[in-house]
Amino acid sequence: MSVSVLLLRLAGPMQSWGDRPAMDTRMTGRVPTKSGVIGLLGAALGLERGADLEKLRELRMGVRVDRRGRLLRDFHTASNYEWIGPKALQPKNLPRSEVNAAGMQQLRTGKTPMTTVQTWRYYLQDASFLVGLEGEREFLGRLDEAVRRPWFPLALGRRSCPPAGRVSLGVKEGESLVGVLRSEPWAPRTRKERSEGDEIELEFVWEDEDGEELVRDVPVSFAPTERAWRERAVTRDSLPVKVAGSSAAVPGPPASTVDAEHDPLWWTE
Repeated sequence: MSVSVLLLRLAGPMQSWGDRPAMDTRMTGRVPTKSGVIGLLGAALGLERGADLEKLRELRMGVRVDRRGRLLRDFHTASNYEWIGPKALQPKNLPRSEVNAAGMQQLRTGKTPMTTVQTWRYYLQDASFLVGLEGEREFLGRLDEAVRRPWFPLALGRRSCPPAGRVSLGVKEGESLVGVLRSEPWAPRTRKERSEGDEIELEFVWEDEDGEELVRDVPVSFAPTERAWRERAVTRDSLPVKVAGSSAAVPGPPASTVDAEHDPLWWTE
């Protein structure tokens, strides 16, 4: 029995996939999270933050790591001032991140005024992933069209990380989710990197009911006041993949990406 899988190529100068609560430090996972991918699909469909995500949650997800990328740490400082009168600003005491007795991070306002805090944000540079989403073919076809003509701008985890090149590679048929991910040839960036027809070992991460690793990245709701996630079981393994010809190295955008009735970037004008 064959399954239908939507393939997405997530590549760009920077990506950031939050896989834990963010306080002063915003980390990134080493592979795209299901929460981040569902967020990308929700943006493509034009869903509001409080929308029902059940159909998107039901999709079974797998990831192939085509390029791991390099980790980038971005340093920031943040200050908070309030307007108290003509040409007058007053610094406000900022909350700070602390760890409570249960080992959980929380924000507290200390007795000693602190008007500037340090923050760190982590990104993946020059990474590339092949994401597969298994589900009903009709729904996957709708998602494919939405990603090609998104309602809101697409982002690789954070709004500051737009994708490069073509994102959706279409809906494929195969014996399994992992089988479809393996059947898509790995595209080298240069002819010298690998020869066509060779095999390369790549890391795979896929949803598996019998998986021994639990990750908390399935969104229950994106509503600002009701944000919550639940766990899913995954399996990690390295599997061989065929190398494609050099002409397939950088997939470009589809022939028609402009919808005359809607421009996802209209608000930036």
